[in-house]
Amino acid sequence: EGKRGRVKEEDERLERARDAAESKRKELKEIEARLAACAVEMDRLRKLEDHAGDCERRVERAAEELAGVEAERDTVRAELAGLAEAKERLGGEIAKEREELEGSVAGARGGGEGGG
Repeated sequence: EGKRGRVKEEDERLERARDAAESKRKELKEIEARLAACAVEMDRLRKLEDHAGDCERRVERAAEELAGVEAERDTVRAELAGLAEAKERLGGEIAKEREELEGSVAGARGGGEGGG
């Protein structure tokens, strides 16, 4: 009977060990599934980081391009201001010459009429 009791205890101990092993196997499968999900997320994260890097470089290039366009705009504005000044100056000179011509034409008409 003592032998049977020991065998029974041993069977119970083996059963508990089997249950524990099964529990650990299930735990291991869950961990592996979580690891696989993490690997997928890490891959997704790497792709997003690459995309973010591409976007950053595009933004930098756009900012450089914008700075160039703004500099060009400022140059054109300065040229336009210079042209406006020149136009105004030439307009003044043309008006002055027109007055002088009209004055000399009027003088010539007046002199020709008075002398005839």
